[in-house]
Amino acid sequence: MNCTIPESFGQLSELVHADLMENSWTGILSEAHMMKLGRLEYVTITTEPTRYLVFNVSYKWVPPFRLKFIHFDNCLVGPFFPLWLQVQSELASVSLRNAGISDTIPGDWFSKLSSQITYLILSNNQIQGKLPHHLEFPNLRALDLGSNHFEGPFPVWSTNASEISLQDNLFSGSLPENIGSLVPRLQRLYLSWNRLDGKVPSSMCELEGLQVLSLRSNKLYGELPNCWHKSRMLWGIDMSNNTLTGSIPSSFGSLASLSVLMLNNNNLDGEIPSSLQNCTGNLVITVEHLSRIWAFRKKLLNNGNMSSIAAI
Repeated sequence: MNCTIPESFGQLSELVHADLMENSWTGILSEAHMMKLGRLEYVTITTEPTRYLVFNVSYKWVPPFRLKFIHFDNCLVGPFFPLWLQVQSELASVSLRNAGISDTIPGDWFSKLSSQITYLILSNNQIQGKLPHHLEFPNLRALDLGSNHFEGPFPVWSTNASEISLQDNLFSGSLPENIGSLVPRLQRLYLSWNRLDGKVPSSMCELEGLQVLSLRSNKLYGELPNCWHKSRMLWGIDMSNNTLTGSIPSSFGSLASLSVLMLNNNNLDGEIPSSLQNCTGNLVITVEHLSRIWAFRKKLLNNGNMSSIAAI
């Protein structure tokens, strides 16, 4: 659909589930559009990034509904973090991606959501401030706060989420030593383009279901832990643009699914471990020093392994 949403939409007093996603909505959504939606529980409205739908209600507006699911992508809800959303006490899934929010989110809002929330997506905004340091999210499956202005230490949140994305923010300090026990079911971790420092915790190796680990462009230092024998599902590692030292862990060679290993722009030394020839995928490696690459490539070819290698 390539039009505006009519005000008469707000007269659907029996409406419970409204799915208006993947259209080309434009115009304004006002209080009149939601005047009688007292039974509404599920609403999803998405439009194209170049065709904004403006959510224009007064800051203190109190909606007639109690939502459990809200999904607004490319809808201008900001610049303030709306009060009408803060008063929703039954939310299980929230997605406000590219919503024009440049405000600070009250810390107690995360606390109110923590017991029931399953999906929390607030990426591609300009949200500021710090996150609560300690929280438990027993039902959380995915967290995406990427491309904002969050700052402060990495949040020590206990959760069963399979995906966490905090990339492109201003988080600083070190990663928790016990991160492996805090997020035991983690499959994808995206922390690139922050200000994190310290060493990569050895408990990261305990994440048996980990598939993607992205730590690019931080301030991590020290040697990498050599304990990656349990992470059988891990296929993508990006730790480039840090100040890591020491040698490449030989235990990376136990990662049969490994196909991307990016370690360039660090201070690593030594040879590329021959154990990497055990990786059965079409492995792509980015490291410094061309001579090491060619020496390793020769080993692979002698063993019949046609892995792709890039020297950067």
